[in-house]
Amino acid sequence: MHIVGRIQWRGIFRGRTSRQLAEAIVSWAFGVVLLGSFIIALIYLNAIWVFLGAVALFIYLLPPLRFRDPFRVPPWELALLISLPEMLYVSRGSRTLADLGDVWRDITSLTNSFGLATLGFLIMAEIEMYTSLRTNRAFSGLFVLLFTMSVAGFSMVAVFISDLVNYPDLVTRTFSPSIGTDYDVMMFFLYTAVGGALMGVIYPLYSKYLTSKRILLFGRTKSGEHREECR
Repeated sequence: MHIVGRIQWRGIFRGRTSRQLAEAIVSWAFGVVLLGSFIIALIYLNAIWVFLGAVALFIYLLPPLRFRDPFRVPPWELALLISLPEMLYVSRGSRTLADLGDVWRDITSLTNSFGLATLGFLIMAEIEMYTSLRTNRAFSGLFVLLFTMSVAGFSMVAVFISDLVNYPDLVTRTFSPSIGTDYDVMMFFLYTAVGGALMGVIYPLYSKYLTSKRILLFGRTKSGEHREECR
């Protein structure tokens, strides 16, 4: 068994260039940041960041788990992009929207919304990198926006249910401890729409920058077919 495992690991690294190794290491480093941020959010029972962290980790780990290849990870710049909101969350502590002042509440809402928008950006990138599906620029931008808004809706439902379970006496028709007032909810959706629209504009530009030669580093050919079949 030990010999077989060693042969499998040798097979994974066989034929890899130093650039592929470096790209994968940097990407996995940001993946570790995602995992650490998720654990911190879980410890503090911050529902919205537990939800965002779980979705981000799932999307990040989907390609390497699907193809059983540690080199099939999102490009490091995408991993950095989805890690930034998580790092901002950790740096500002475990306070929720309702615990902050007006200015910082808006900044927190913007951070949360940016985190949601990056998820839409990443899922669209993975669809085009690891499947044969191709879209035009208008559709890809619209998909990023719609995915962002849909995840925002699910996240608010998850946070509200968490408050009903943990703070049943504090939840009213117009206030929730982790979300704040109705105004806070609408500002969250407004920021999310702006962030999703911004990422929807940036994504087509990024996909144009991501050349076929660089895509080869992550296991996809120019035609969208995989160089290696799933073992």
